[in-house]
Amino acid sequence: MELAKLLALIVGGIWVLILLIYLIMKDIKDRKYNHVLKTKEQMLRDDKDKF
Repeated sequence: MELAKLLALIVGGIWVLILLIYLIMKDIKDRKYNHVLKTKEQMLRDDKDKF
C-alpha cells in the first residue's frame, strides 16, 4: 500500500513538472512571437510614414 502511494506521488509530481515546463516554454514562444509582431507592425508604420 505504501509503495502504491509513493508511486502515485512520483507520477503526479512528474505530470506537474511536465505541465509547468510546457507552460513556461509556451510563454517564451508567445513572447518571441509578440515581439516579432510588434517589430513587423513598426516596420509597416514606418513604411506608411515614408509615403
